[in-house]
Amino acid sequence: MARKTPSLKQKSINLDFYGLSVLINFKTNVKSMRLRVGKDAKITLSMPFYSTQKMALSFLEMHKIWLENTYKKALANLPKDDEMKFLGQVYKIKFDENFKEPFFDGEFVFTPNLKSLECFKKVRAKELFLELVSHFQPFINKPIKRIVIRNSKTRWGSCNH
Repeated sequence: MARKTPSLKQKSINLDFYGLSVLINFKTNVKSMRLRVGKDAKITLSMPFYSTQKMALSFLEMHKIWLENTYKKALANLPKDDEMKFLGQVYKIKFDENFKEPFFDGEFVFTPNLKSLECFKKVRAKELFLELVSHFQPFINKPIKRIVIRNSKTRWGSCNH
């Protein structure tokens, strides 16, 4: 059940808590307990390194209602494998190699492959951001040299001047 890590700064275990799988990370650089439910509906609990499993269970018991509600919300917001969200709407993805580039038709998006769909989304995002930047540039009073779209998970934006 426990997963060994090569580092002595962290140890992890998986715990079944009322049918929910909780990954507990005991870390040396953590001072207080932190319970998270990610967008992918994965539950993690970060704790100080010398805490006990009993402390983890009591912490989970105290936050059981919040955990269940948040987990249900995360599950409800998970996109299905054949769906994608684009500009606030949900589209079903249909793969067809006869098309050269992705296009939208009602509630469907037709695309030759996943790579071309990702490229299309990046190009469309860049167009939208350029529109917004040109609209707000008079208020910024700085020249905007370039806009770059990346698949970042933690750093959502930066402004270098």
